[in-house]
Amino acid sequence: MKTTLHLFVFILLSLFCADASAQLYRVESLVNNVIFTKDKPAKVIDRSNEKGYRIPNGTEIKVLSRVVEDTLSSRGILAKIEYKGKQYYTEARWLVFSENNGEGVQDLFADDDFSPAPPELMGISLVKLDPHSSFGRFLYGYIPPILSAALLLAAIILLLISSKLFLPGLLFLLSAGIQVYLSAMLDWETFWWCNPAYYGLTESMLRVLPLGLYLILQFGFIVFFYASGDDNMKAWPIVAGYLLTFPAGLLSVSITGVFWIGAALCYLIPLLINLVKAGIKGAVITVFLFIAISIVFGTLTSLFQVSLRLLAELIVVCPAVLYLLSLIIGPLFDDRSLATIERESQLTQEKMFRRRKRENSPY
Repeated sequence: MKTTLHLFVFILLSLFCADASAQLYRVESLVNNVIFTKDKPAKVIDRSNEKGYRIPNGTEIKVLSRVVEDTLSSRGILAKIEYKGKQYYTEARWLVFSENNGEGVQDLFADDDFSPAPPELMGISLVKLDPHSSFGRFLYGYIPPILSAALLLAAIILLLISSKLFLPGLLFLLSAGIQVYLSAMLDWETFWWCNPAYYGLTESMLRVLPLGLYLILQFGFIVFFYASGDDNMKAWPIVAGYLLTFPAGLLSVSITGVFWIGAALCYLIPLLINLVKAGIKGAVITVFLFIAISIVFGTLTSLFQVSLRLLAELIVVCPAVLYLLSLIIGPLFDDRSLATIERESQLTQEKMFRRRKRENSPY
């Protein structure tokens, strides 16, 4: 009888101690309205595994221990949790230490860095981002990408209604600056709002539509900007120089041991060609176009980094968006083309008139 009683007391104490050692955390995902769980540790926890609950934001759960699966990414810092009587694993970065914890209870993840960005980018130290801070929530919100898209759209409209390039170019750089900053600070989370890992194939296909439109607008701006420049400007040196930058850099490394010499030549040669052909204006536009093309390719590189599935969805979606866009801006192209044809026709008639006048002149 005593043995049974001792065993019963031991079990009760074990359960009490286990419960007392568990910290309380509140679920707060910034990329979805739920967090995903798995029944075993994994380097990446997403919606692909159905052997686990999807716990809604705002739910308070018990965390039993801290588990590290990958030291190179904040996604690899896991929380072993208890939910509905079972144990699961989830990403610790979407858990916030609850105010309902008892006095003296320590946050298991207080010393962890959940910033998605690396410590530095190309030698530039980046600010450590706390995703659950006010600034972190702002970057994970919809305002930055919407503002970037609005600036880009305004730049295109200005190009279509005015021949001046400075203000549209400035708006484009501000729009691109927002995108570049988001990519630097959020890294793989830059396009969280259309990532298939969070929203599945069907929903993410719809969410990727604005991104496809944004990329088309970026590319369209480059085309409009070039078309608004000097007629003597040449596009092929810019395209060739950009495409040859990496091969020329590798060749430069093999010959001189330095990458930047070959890369610099790929930028300088097109710059000199357009400087000779179109003067200072042509050189400035060439520099701007190099920057703009780099930004577009940078966005595509970010997409590749986020998810190959996302890139595939974008390729499927873009033709439809491009068709819709052509319905909107197609008439503008037609009007400009007609105006160009009329202008050329008038010039031709004037030349023929002057030629006939000279032929009929007695002198």
